[in-house]
Amino acid sequence: MARRSATAARSIAPWEENHGPSVYDDAGLDDVRELLRGHRRDGTWEPPVMPSTVRQALEMTKDPEASFGGIAGVLESDPALTAQLLKLANSPMFRGAVPISGLRQALVRIGLRGFIQLLMVASLSKVLVVRGHRGITAQLQERATAVGVAAAEIARAVDMDRDAAFTAGVLHDVGIALGYGLLGACDRYLPADICDSPARKWHLVEELHQELGLALAQQWRLPPDVCGAVGFHHDPDAAPPDARQMGWLVAAAIHVVDHAGIRPERPRDCPLGERSFFVLGLALSELPELALETRKRMGLVPIE
Repeated sequence: MARRSATAARSIAPWEENHGPSVYDDAGLDDVRELLRGHRRDGTWEPPVMPSTVRQALEMTKDPEASFGGIAGVLESDPALTAQLLKLANSPMFRGAVPISGLRQALVRIGLRGFIQLLMVASLSKVLVVRGHRGITAQLQERATAVGVAAAEIARAVDMDRDAAFTAGVLHDVGIALGYGLLGACDRYLPADICDSPARKWHLVEELHQELGLALAQQWRLPPDVCGAVGFHHDPDAAPPDARQMGWLVAAAIHVVDHAGIRPERPRDCPLGERSFFVLGLALSELPELALETRKRMGLVPIE
């Protein structure tokens, strides 16, 4: 079970600032935790799924015989997704000097690796959604994209799989969306003090999001190292041996994004973030450059 250790860094949600420690009193929360876990296990609530066209296209990218035209043809059967992909392809993250007007052109321009990243970012609009909370959804999606970008940059520096790193980074907080969905599905069974407290809901979701994210990643049959990073990015030492390094990489990417000022959640001197650089063989002096590159890829004003 992917449960956070007592020493792992804890994220701070924007609405928590005005609440005292009493918000996190665990009294009465054990029953709620088991309610959410049971609801997920029983399958009485439908978890988020990747669009079928995205899953099919991702499978095709693994086939050396697949053509760019065939991959584009699968995606073009979904006009809304096609429009979203073209919008992303022309964003600062991917665009070149000439605007991209078609998916085949996008594949040729940004290459297969870039296109895989494009598909993963596009899938966030389906899998990283908190119903009824547009603000939280927007923050989650922006931060997830930034962590994916930073993870790919770090993977390049330490000679790890950049595609797996990007996927792990983009999906690292998918358990948050799942947690909020379960809270909504169980709303009528929740105590009033939780129903009426956004901070207590966040506390529950934040505590369980690795466990829930790991279960969802395994259900999607993602690679073991990606699953491990989703499930243990706040405590990589607890990850299975074959996923530990990817867990540390995502922890490092989170540290980069916090330093880049993109929806920061943790202190800039977070011990977990600093240790992640040490484990990966990176110098902390590389942090400003990685943060600046992440901001550039995200289309943000560079840090002075």
